[in-house]
Amino acid sequence: MSLILILGGASSGKSEYAEGCLLALDREIRYYIATMKVHDAEDDKRVKRHIKLREGKDFITIEKTKDIGAIELEDHKGVAILEDMANLLANEMFDDPSFIPDPERIADKIVSDIEGLLSKLDSLVIVSDNIFDSGTDYDQYTISYMKAMGEINKKLSNIADRVVEVVAGIPIVHKG
Repeated sequence: MSLILILGGASSGKSEYAEGCLLALDREIRYYIATMKVHDAEDDKRVKRHIKLREGKDFITIEKTKDIGAIELEDHKGVAILEDMANLLANEMFDDPSFIPDPERIADKIVSDIEGLLSKLDSLVIVSDNIFDSGTDYDQYTISYMKAMGEINKKLSNIADRVVEVVAGIPIVHKG
């Protein structure tokens, strides 16, 4: 089992790079775990672009917006890409309007779910976001979200076999 973490900012090329990593693993069974909920026309446009990128690559698409550790795979083999951590975190944190964000608890839950998913696969490639490059004045929910994302990225970096940051389409290997 191997875990590859791909980090990058918005439109950095991280998704395309992550798909290339997954395809290079050359396994017969390839899963694409899509976490995004479509809320508006911009989301719909992004989803359609990602579907277009996957054409002809023989992915089995699994749409799962939260609780990814509960994903059942037919033969517990194959490789998967999880696209992406920012959406998964938002879904886990904000789907319940009464939820009070606890960054440490939600980070632990998501990392535990990822470890459970990884145990069912040969390899997992995770696309995550670098959301820490802009602004300083945020509400408590955004600050909690950013803290949780930082914790998740840190914990995943510690257990990942490879960590790559994609900047303007250029991969920078930090680990592995």
